[in-house]
Amino acid sequence: MKTPIQTALEQYLQKDLSRTHMPGHKGAAFDLLAPVLPYDLTEVQGTDSLYQAEEAIAECERQYSQLYGSKGTLLSAGGSTLCIQTMLALAFLPGNELIAGRNLHVSAVNAMALLDLRPHWVYPRQNPDGIGSTLAPEDIERALVQHPNAKGVYLTSPDYFGVLSDVSAISSLCRSRNIPLLVDNAHGAHLPFLAPPCHPITQGASLCCDSLHKTMPVITGGALLHIGEEKYLPHAKQTMSMFGSTSPSYLIMLSIDRALDYIHTQCRQDLAQTARRTASLKALAQQKGFFVPGPPHLCDPTRLTLGFASVGYTGEQFGQHLRSHGIEPEYLSSVGCVLLMSSFLREQDWARVSQMLQNIHPKPSLSQGPPAPLPVAQSGITLREAIFSHSQLLPVKQCENKICACVKSPCPPGIPIVMPGERIEKNLIKTLKQYRISFLNVVK
Repeated sequence: MKTPIQTALEQYLQKDLSRTHMPGHKGAAFDLLAPVLPYDLTEVQGTDSLYQAEEAIAECERQYSQLYGSKGTLLSAGGSTLCIQTMLALAFLPGNELIAGRNLHVSAVNAMALLDLRPHWVYPRQNPDGIGSTLAPEDIERALVQHPNAKGVYLTSPDYFGVLSDVSAISSLCRSRNIPLLVDNAHGAHLPFLAPPCHPITQGASLCCDSLHKTMPVITGGALLHIGEEKYLPHAKQTMSMFGSTSPSYLIMLSIDRALDYIHTQCRQDLAQTARRTASLKALAQQKGFFVPGPPHLCDPTRLTLGFASVGYTGEQFGQHLRSHGIEPEYLSSVGCVLLMSSFLREQDWARVSQMLQNIHPKPSLSQGPPAPLPVAQSGITLREAIFSHSQLLPVKQCENKICACVKSPCPPGIPIVMPGERIEKNLIKTLKQYRISFLNVVK
Protein backbone atom coordinates (compact mmCIF):
# COMPACT_ATOMS: atom_id res chain seq x y z
CA MET A 1 0.00 0.00 0.00
CA LYS A 2 1.08 3.61 -0.59
CA THR A 3 1.56 5.47 2.65
CA PRO A 4 0.60 9.18 2.78
CA ILE A 5 3.94 10.79 3.63
CA GLN A 6 5.79 8.64 1.11
CA THR A 7 3.22 9.59 -1.53
CA ALA A 8 3.60 13.31 -0.78
CA LEU A 9 7.40 13.16 -0.92
CA GLU A 10 7.39 11.20 -4.18
CA GLN A 11 5.00 13.70 -5.74
CA TYR A 12 7.38 16.47 -4.73
CA LEU A 13 10.33 14.62 -6.27
CA GLN A 14 8.44 14.09 -9.54
CA LYS A 15 8.13 17.87 -9.98
CA ASP A 16 11.95 18.09 -10.29
CA LEU A 17 11.98 21.49 -8.58
CA SER A 18 15.07 23.56 -7.83
CA ARG A 19 15.68 23.04 -4.11
CA THR A 20 16.45 26.58 -3.03
CA HIS A 21 15.50 25.56 0.52
CA MET A 22 16.89 23.43 3.33
CA PRO A 23 18.56 20.98 3.84
CA GLY A 24 21.99 21.88 2.54
CA HIS A 25 22.67 18.66 0.64
CA LYS A 26 19.80 19.52 -1.80
CA GLY A 27 19.04 15.83 -2.28
CA ALA A 28 22.33 15.26 -4.11
CA ALA A 29 23.28 11.60 -4.42
CA PHE A 30 26.59 11.18 -2.65
CA ASP A 31 28.18 8.88 -0.10
CA LEU A 32 26.40 5.90 1.51
CA LEU A 33 23.20 7.90 2.10
CA ALA A 34 22.57 8.39 -1.62
CA PRO A 35 19.35 6.29 -1.81
CA VAL A 36 17.54 8.23 0.92
CA LEU A 37 18.87 11.79 0.63
CA PRO A 38 16.28 12.86 -1.99
CA TYR A 39 13.58 12.14 0.61
CA ASP A 40 15.27 14.26 3.29
CA LEU A 41 13.10 17.31 2.75
CA THR A 42 11.74 20.12 4.87
CA GLU A 43 8.36 21.77 5.39
CA VAL A 44 7.60 23.22 1.96
CA GLN A 45 4.49 23.31 -0.21
CA GLY A 46 3.29 19.75 -0.72
CA THR A 47 5.15 18.06 2.16
CA ASP A 48 2.88 19.24 5.02
CA SER A 49 4.10 20.56 8.39
CA LEU A 50 4.43 18.44 11.52
CA TYR A 51 2.98 20.90 14.04
CA GLN A 52 0.34 22.28 11.66
CA ALA A 53 -0.44 19.00 9.90
CA GLU A 54 -3.33 19.13 7.44
CA GLU A 55 -2.37 16.79 4.60
CA ALA A 56 0.00 13.79 4.40
CA ILE A 57 1.25 13.95 7.99
CA ALA A 58 -2.29 14.41 9.28
CA GLU A 59 -3.43 11.36 7.30
CA CYS A 60 -0.54 9.28 8.66
CA GLU A 61 -1.51 10.31 12.19
CA ARG A 62 -5.15 9.46 11.51
CA GLN A 63 -4.18 5.96 10.42
CA TYR A 64 -2.05 5.40 13.52
CA SER A 65 -4.87 6.67 15.72
CA GLN A 66 -7.18 4.12 14.13
CA LEU A 67 -4.66 1.30 14.57
CA TYR A 68 -4.04 2.04 18.25
CA GLY A 69 -7.60 3.01 19.18
CA SER A 70 -6.77 6.51 20.39
CA LYS A 71 -8.77 9.73 20.17
CA GLY A 72 -5.77 11.14 18.32
CA THR A 73 -2.14 10.25 17.67
CA LEU A 74 0.81 12.57 17.01
CA LEU A 75 4.05 11.70 15.21
CA SER A 76 7.30 12.44 17.02
CA ALA A 77 10.68 12.71 15.33
CA GLY A 78 12.20 13.33 18.77
CA GLY A 79 11.61 9.91 20.29
CA SER A 80 9.50 9.23 23.36
CA THR A 81 11.39 11.99 25.18
CA LEU A 82 9.43 14.58 23.17
CA CYS A 83 6.20 12.68 23.85
CA ILE A 84 6.88 12.50 27.60
CA GLN A 85 7.54 16.23 27.76
CA THR A 86 4.30 16.88 25.88
CA MET A 87 2.22 14.51 28.02
CA LEU A 88 3.35 16.08 31.27
CA ALA A 89 2.80 19.62 29.98
CA LEU A 90 -0.69 18.73 28.71
CA ALA A 91 -1.82 17.07 31.93
CA PHE A 92 -0.31 19.27 34.65
CA LEU A 93 0.25 22.88 35.63
CA PRO A 94 3.44 24.21 37.25
CA GLY A 95 3.48 23.32 40.93
CA ASN A 96 1.08 20.38 40.55
CA GLU A 97 1.64 17.26 42.61
CA LEU A 98 1.46 13.84 40.97
CA ILE A 99 2.02 10.18 41.81
CA ALA A 100 4.90 8.66 39.83
CA GLY A 101 6.46 5.22 39.66
CA ARG A 102 10.08 5.46 40.71
CA ASN A 103 11.24 3.24 37.81
CA LEU A 104 10.72 6.04 35.29
CA HIS A 105 13.10 7.21 32.55
CA VAL A 106 15.42 10.11 33.29
CA SER A 107 13.71 12.14 30.53
CA ALA A 108 10.57 12.22 32.67
CA VAL A 109 12.53 13.44 35.70
CA ASN A 110 14.05 16.22 33.59
CA ALA A 111 10.65 17.17 32.17
CA MET A 112 9.13 17.31 35.66
CA ALA A 113 11.93 19.66 36.70
CA LEU A 114 11.41 21.90 33.65
CA LEU A 115 7.66 22.06 34.37
CA ASP A 116 8.13 22.45 38.15
CA LEU A 117 6.06 19.38 39.00
CA ARG A 118 6.11 17.79 42.47
CA PRO A 119 6.20 13.98 42.23
CA HIS A 120 5.41 11.64 45.11
CA TRP A 121 7.30 8.44 44.36
CA VAL A 122 5.89 4.92 44.45
CA TYR A 123 8.61 2.29 44.67
CA PRO A 124 7.91 -0.67 42.36
CA ARG A 125 7.94 -4.25 43.57
CA GLN A 126 11.03 -5.98 42.25
CA ASN A 127 11.31 -9.51 40.89
CA PRO A 128 13.97 -11.92 42.19
CA ASP A 129 17.53 -10.74 41.53
CA GLY A 130 16.15 -7.28 40.66
CA ILE A 131 15.17 -8.40 37.13
CA GLY A 132 12.12 -6.27 36.36
CA SER A 133 9.51 -4.66 38.57
CA THR A 134 5.81 -3.84 38.68
CA LEU A 135 3.79 -0.99 40.11
CA ALA A 136 1.05 -2.58 42.20
CA PRO A 137 -2.41 -0.95 42.01
CA GLU A 138 -2.72 -1.12 45.81
CA ASP A 139 0.53 0.84 46.18
CA ILE A 140 -0.73 3.49 43.76
CA GLU A 141 -4.04 3.67 45.65
CA ARG A 142 -2.22 4.07 48.96
CA ALA A 143 -0.19 6.95 47.51
CA LEU A 144 -3.33 8.64 46.21
CA VAL A 145 -4.88 8.45 49.68
CA GLN A 146 -1.73 9.84 51.30
CA HIS A 147 -1.48 12.66 48.75
CA PRO A 148 -5.05 13.81 48.00
CA ASN A 149 -3.80 16.87 46.09
CA ALA A 150 -2.15 14.72 43.41
CA LYS A 151 -3.50 15.72 40.00
CA GLY A 152 -2.62 12.48 38.19
CA VAL A 153 -0.51 9.33 37.97
CA TYR A 154 2.56 8.64 35.83
CA LEU A 155 3.86 5.11 35.32
CA THR A 156 6.17 3.08 33.09
CA SER A 157 4.87 -0.18 31.59
CA PRO A 158 6.41 -2.35 30.33
CA ASP A 159 9.64 -1.68 32.14
CA TYR A 160 13.03 -2.11 30.47
CA PHE A 161 12.98 -5.84 31.23
CA GLY A 162 9.57 -6.28 29.55
CA VAL A 163 7.57 -6.66 32.77
CA LEU A 164 4.02 -5.26 32.60
CA SER A 165 2.06 -3.50 35.33
CA ASP A 166 -1.73 -3.74 35.67
CA VAL A 167 -2.55 -0.61 33.68
CA SER A 168 -6.29 -1.39 33.59
CA ALA A 169 -6.59 -1.53 37.39
CA ILE A 170 -4.55 1.64 37.86
CA SER A 171 -6.61 3.37 35.18
CA SER A 172 -9.78 2.51 37.10
CA LEU A 173 -8.30 4.07 40.23
CA CYS A 174 -7.56 7.26 38.30
CA ARG A 175 -10.94 7.47 36.61
CA SER A 176 -12.75 7.01 39.94
CA ARG A 177 -10.92 10.16 41.10
CA ASN A 178 -11.28 12.00 37.78
CA ILE A 179 -7.52 12.36 37.32
CA PRO A 180 -5.42 11.38 34.28
CA LEU A 181 -3.17 8.36 33.92
CA LEU A 182 -0.02 8.91 31.85
CA VAL A 183 1.91 5.84 30.67
CA ASP A 184 5.43 5.63 29.30
CA ASN A 185 4.92 2.66 26.97
CA ALA A 186 8.15 3.35 25.06
CA HIS A 187 9.05 -0.34 24.99
CA GLY A 188 5.56 -1.53 23.99
CA ALA A 189 4.69 -0.08 20.57
CA HIS A 190 4.16 -3.62 19.25
CA LEU A 191 1.81 -4.78 22.02
CA PRO A 192 -1.50 -4.06 20.19
CA PHE A 193 -0.49 -6.44 17.41
CA LEU A 194 0.19 -9.45 19.63
CA ALA A 195 -2.40 -12.00 20.73
CA PRO A 196 -3.96 -11.15 23.09
CA PRO A 197 -3.43 -7.45 22.33
CA CYS A 198 -2.70 -5.08 25.18
CA HIS A 199 -1.90 -1.39 25.09
CA PRO A 200 -2.27 1.41 27.65
CA ILE A 201 -4.72 3.37 25.48
CA THR A 202 -7.17 0.46 25.21
CA GLN A 203 -6.58 -0.19 28.94
CA GLY A 204 -7.77 3.31 29.86
CA ALA A 205 -4.69 5.56 29.82
CA SER A 206 -5.34 9.25 29.24
CA LEU A 207 -2.01 9.81 27.47
CA CYS A 208 0.61 7.34 26.33
CA CYS A 209 3.85 7.28 24.33
CA ASP A 210 5.35 4.55 22.15
CA SER A 211 8.92 4.44 20.83
CA LEU A 212 8.33 2.81 17.47
CA HIS A 213 12.06 2.52 16.86
CA LYS A 214 12.55 0.21 19.85
CA THR A 215 10.47 -2.73 18.63
CA MET A 216 9.17 -1.85 15.15
CA PRO A 217 10.98 -1.29 11.81
CA VAL A 218 11.42 2.48 12.27
CA ILE A 219 14.49 4.73 12.29
CA THR A 220 15.82 5.74 15.69
CA GLY A 221 13.85 8.71 17.02
CA GLY A 222 10.49 7.68 15.57
CA ALA A 223 7.75 7.68 18.23
CA LEU A 224 4.02 8.22 18.77
CA LEU A 225 2.03 10.21 21.31
CA HIS A 226 -1.42 8.68 21.82
CA ILE A 227 -4.26 10.73 23.29
CA GLY A 228 -7.00 8.82 25.09
CA GLU A 229 -9.16 11.77 26.17
CA GLU A 230 -10.54 14.34 23.76
CA LYS A 231 -9.91 17.24 26.13
CA TYR A 232 -6.17 17.02 25.40
CA LEU A 233 -6.56 17.15 21.60
CA PRO A 234 -6.94 20.93 21.01
CA HIS A 235 -3.59 21.87 22.57
CA ALA A 236 -1.54 18.77 21.84
CA LYS A 237 0.23 19.98 18.69
CA GLN A 238 1.02 23.40 20.10
CA THR A 239 2.36 21.85 23.30
CA MET A 240 4.57 19.39 21.40
CA SER A 241 5.96 22.25 19.30
CA MET A 242 7.23 23.92 22.50
CA PHE A 243 9.69 21.06 23.03
CA GLY A 244 10.32 19.69 19.54
CA SER A 245 12.69 20.83 16.83
CA THR A 246 11.31 23.28 14.29
CA SER A 247 13.13 21.14 11.70
CA PRO A 248 11.74 17.64 12.29
CA SER A 249 13.45 14.89 10.31
CA TYR A 250 11.47 13.85 7.26
CA LEU A 251 13.46 10.65 7.06
CA ILE A 252 12.24 9.69 10.53
CA MET A 253 8.67 10.63 9.63
CA LEU A 254 8.95 8.70 6.36
CA SER A 255 10.15 5.70 8.34
CA ILE A 256 7.12 5.97 10.66
CA ASP A 257 4.91 6.30 7.58
CA ARG A 258 6.43 3.23 5.89
CA ALA A 259 5.77 1.16 9.02
CA LEU A 260 2.04 1.59 8.35
CA ASP A 261 2.36 -0.75 5.39
CA TYR A 262 4.20 -3.31 7.50
CA ILE A 263 1.62 -3.14 10.30
CA HIS A 264 -1.27 -3.59 7.87
CA THR A 265 0.27 -6.51 5.99
CA GLN A 266 2.84 -8.49 7.98
CA CYS A 267 3.25 -7.29 11.55
CA ARG A 268 0.81 -9.57 13.37
CA GLN A 269 2.08 -12.69 11.64
CA ASP A 270 5.70 -11.79 12.33
CA LEU A 271 5.08 -10.97 16.00
CA ALA A 272 3.20 -14.25 16.54
CA GLN A 273 6.14 -16.17 15.11
CA THR A 274 8.66 -14.13 17.14
CA ALA A 275 6.69 -14.76 20.34
CA ARG A 276 6.64 -18.51 19.67
CA ARG A 277 10.36 -18.66 18.97
CA THR A 278 11.17 -16.49 21.99
CA ALA A 279 9.02 -18.74 24.19
CA SER A 280 11.16 -21.70 23.11
CA LEU A 281 14.32 -19.81 24.04
CA LYS A 282 12.81 -18.86 27.41
CA ALA A 283 11.98 -22.50 28.09
CA LEU A 284 15.55 -23.52 27.22
CA ALA A 285 16.92 -20.77 29.48
CA GLN A 286 14.77 -21.92 32.40
CA GLN A 287 15.92 -25.50 31.88
CA LYS A 288 19.48 -24.27 32.18
CA GLY A 289 18.65 -22.48 35.44
CA PHE A 290 18.32 -18.85 34.34
CA PHE A 291 15.77 -16.64 36.05
CA VAL A 292 13.22 -15.57 33.40
CA PRO A 293 10.42 -13.14 34.39
CA GLY A 294 6.93 -14.54 33.93
CA PRO A 295 4.21 -15.64 33.50
CA PRO A 296 3.83 -14.75 29.81
CA HIS A 297 0.75 -12.54 30.22
CA LEU A 298 2.75 -10.31 32.60
CA CYS A 299 5.76 -9.94 30.29
CA ASP A 300 6.50 -8.88 26.74
CA PRO A 301 6.62 -12.22 24.88
CA THR A 302 9.19 -10.94 22.35
CA ARG A 303 11.79 -9.86 24.91
CA LEU A 304 14.32 -12.39 26.23
CA THR A 305 15.29 -11.28 29.73
CA LEU A 306 17.82 -13.48 31.52
CA GLY A 307 18.86 -13.40 35.17
CA PHE A 308 22.23 -15.14 35.13
CA ALA A 309 23.26 -14.94 38.80
CA SER A 310 21.29 -18.16 39.32
CA VAL A 311 23.63 -20.00 36.94
CA GLY A 312 26.70 -18.64 38.72
CA TYR A 313 27.81 -15.96 36.25
CA THR A 314 28.85 -12.38 36.98
CA GLY A 315 27.97 -9.61 34.56
CA GLU A 316 31.49 -9.54 33.16
CA GLN A 317 31.54 -13.32 32.68
CA PHE A 318 28.13 -13.44 31.00
CA GLY A 319 29.04 -10.52 28.74
CA GLN A 320 32.09 -12.45 27.60
CA HIS A 321 29.93 -15.53 27.02
CA LEU A 322 27.46 -13.52 24.90
CA ARG A 323 30.12 -11.88 22.78
CA SER A 324 32.04 -15.12 22.30
CA HIS A 325 28.89 -16.26 20.46
CA GLY A 326 28.70 -13.05 18.40
CA ILE A 327 25.81 -11.51 20.38
CA GLU A 328 25.58 -7.86 21.45
CA PRO A 329 22.78 -7.39 24.05
CA GLU A 330 20.40 -4.48 24.43
CA TYR A 331 21.32 -4.27 28.10
CA LEU A 332 23.72 -5.99 30.46
CA SER A 333 24.02 -5.41 34.22
CA SER A 334 25.75 -7.26 37.02
CA VAL A 335 22.83 -9.70 37.37
CA GLY A 336 20.77 -9.72 34.17
CA CYS A 337 20.57 -8.94 30.48
CA VAL A 338 17.95 -8.09 27.86
CA LEU A 339 17.91 -9.42 24.30
CA LEU A 340 15.35 -7.87 21.92
CA MET A 341 14.14 -10.63 19.61
CA SER A 342 12.53 -9.81 16.28
CA SER A 343 11.42 -11.28 12.97
CA PHE A 344 14.03 -9.00 11.39
CA LEU A 345 16.82 -10.99 13.01
CA ARG A 346 18.59 -13.41 10.69
CA GLU A 347 18.32 -17.16 11.13
CA GLN A 348 21.94 -17.18 12.23
CA ASP A 349 21.05 -14.69 15.00
CA TRP A 350 18.39 -17.00 16.42
CA ALA A 351 20.81 -19.90 16.13
CA ARG A 352 23.51 -17.98 18.01
CA VAL A 353 21.18 -17.20 20.91
CA SER A 354 20.08 -20.82 21.11
CA GLN A 355 23.68 -22.04 21.00
CA MET A 356 24.69 -19.49 23.63
CA LEU A 357 22.07 -20.88 26.00
CA GLN A 358 22.95 -24.48 25.25
CA ASN A 359 26.63 -23.79 25.93
CA ILE A 360 26.03 -22.44 29.44
CA HIS A 361 27.64 -24.61 32.10
CA PRO A 362 25.86 -23.73 35.35
CA LYS A 363 28.01 -23.01 38.38
CA PRO A 364 27.04 -22.50 42.03
CA SER A 365 24.36 -19.83 42.18
CA LEU A 366 25.36 -16.24 42.97
CA SER A 367 21.71 -15.30 43.45
CA GLN A 368 20.88 -13.61 46.72
CA GLY A 369 17.14 -13.45 46.15
CA PRO A 370 15.14 -10.25 45.83
CA PRO A 371 17.23 -7.15 46.56
CA ALA A 372 16.64 -5.40 49.85
CA PRO A 373 14.10 -2.58 49.55
CA LEU A 374 15.74 0.75 48.80
CA PRO A 375 15.57 3.25 51.65
CA VAL A 376 12.89 5.87 51.09
CA ALA A 377 14.55 9.23 50.59
CA GLN A 378 13.02 12.46 51.91
CA SER A 379 12.68 15.63 49.84
CA GLY A 380 14.59 18.71 50.92
CA ILE A 381 13.82 21.00 47.97
CA THR A 382 11.88 20.60 44.71
CA LEU A 383 13.14 18.78 41.63
CA ARG A 384 13.37 22.06 39.74
CA GLU A 385 15.30 23.83 42.49
CA ALA A 386 17.77 20.96 42.73
CA ILE A 387 18.40 20.42 39.02
CA PHE A 388 18.87 24.13 38.29
CA SER A 389 21.01 24.78 41.35
CA HIS A 390 24.77 25.26 41.40
CA SER A 391 26.19 21.87 42.29
CA GLN A 392 29.47 20.23 43.14
CA LEU A 393 30.82 16.71 42.84
CA LEU A 394 31.74 15.20 46.21
CA PRO A 395 32.76 11.78 47.51
CA VAL A 396 29.66 10.01 48.82
CA LYS A 397 31.16 9.82 52.31
CA GLN A 398 31.11 13.65 52.45
CA CYS A 399 27.47 13.98 51.35
CA GLU A 400 25.59 13.38 54.60
CA ASN A 401 22.74 15.87 55.08
CA LYS A 402 23.41 17.47 51.70
CA ILE A 403 20.82 17.73 48.91
CA CYS A 404 21.24 15.61 45.80
CA ALA A 405 21.35 17.44 42.44
CA CYS A 406 21.16 14.43 40.10
CA VAL A 407 19.45 11.11 39.43
CA LYS A 408 21.61 8.30 40.81
CA SER A 409 20.64 4.69 40.05
CA PRO A 410 22.50 1.44 40.74
CA CYS A 411 22.77 1.20 36.95
CA PRO A 412 20.42 2.49 34.29
CA PRO A 413 17.60 1.48 34.11
CA GLY A 414 17.67 0.68 37.83
CA ILE A 415 15.35 2.29 40.36
CA PRO A 416 17.05 5.49 41.54
CA ILE A 417 18.51 5.36 45.04
CA VAL A 418 18.32 9.13 45.27
CA MET A 419 16.62 11.82 43.17
CA PRO A 420 17.33 15.54 42.74
CA GLY A 421 16.07 17.47 45.73
CA GLU A 422 16.30 14.56 48.17
CA ARG A 423 18.33 14.73 51.36
CA ILE A 424 21.24 12.31 51.62
CA GLU A 425 21.01 10.62 55.01
CA LYS A 426 23.20 7.90 56.53
CA ASN A 427 21.06 5.02 55.25
CA LEU A 428 21.29 6.38 51.70
CA ILE A 429 25.07 6.73 51.94
CA LYS A 430 25.28 3.11 53.04
CA THR A 431 23.14 1.99 50.08
CA LEU A 432 25.11 4.10 47.60
CA LYS A 433 28.34 2.50 48.82
CA GLN A 434 26.80 -0.98 48.53
CA TYR A 435 26.19 -0.27 44.86
CA ARG A 436 29.75 1.07 44.49
CA ILE A 437 28.62 4.64 43.81
CA SER A 438 31.54 6.74 45.02
CA PHE A 439 30.70 10.30 43.94
CA LEU A 440 27.55 12.40 43.86
CA ASN A 441 26.54 15.82 42.56
CA VAL A 442 25.05 17.80 45.44
CA VAL A 443 23.58 21.27 45.77
CA LYS A 444 26.23 23.83 46.75
